[in-house]
Amino acid sequence: GSPPTIIFPGTLRYPPNAEAARFLGEEVGPALRALVADVRIRLVGRTTPALSALDDPPRLTVVGQVPDIEEELAGADVVVVPLRFGSGTRLKVLEAFAHRIPVVATTLGAEGLGAQDGIHLLIGDTVDAIAAACARLLTDQALRETMVDRAHRLFLDRFQAEVVEGQIADLACSIVESRSRSSGSILG
Repeated sequence: GSPPTIIFPGTLRYPPNAEAARFLGEEVGPALRALVADVRIRLVGRTTPALSALDDPPRLTVVGQVPDIEEELAGADVVVVPLRFGSGTRLKVLEAFAHRIPVVATTLGAEGLGAQDGIHLLIGDTVDAIAAACARLLTDQALRETMVDRAHRLFLDRFQAEVVEGQIADLACSIVESRSRSSGSILG
């Protein structure tokens, strides 16, 4: 986009997300602006007064909670997930993959998804590595296209609702079959 826009979506009241938003705004942002001067960062989600202090439009905008994330995603050139602690499902990454938006994440930010660095997303764990990865995705159109195609395919193959529902059904059937075999051998 013009200007290029990076978003970090999530519940920014959750301590790992709040720390990641602060890290992005205070440390990664300046390093990224040294590489891509006009980049804009948007922090999207329920926030805290401490994070609201980061608001410095147009360079960094603390958007807060939005009624529909689709609008924010439509304006995003990159989704960044700079988590440095915490656990949980990486829905931010999956949502970006589903919407064909390239992702930069820390190792922890992409954990558990089977996404590979350089194939589905770019991974960086330091200020400079995250800034450089964002700058690469903002300036290399061929890389962006290849990466979003592969990430979207990963989403469709492993995380789309129908696929997950099928896996759950298969697991339930195998449990029932296993218990039936066990019950039959005990009674026989």
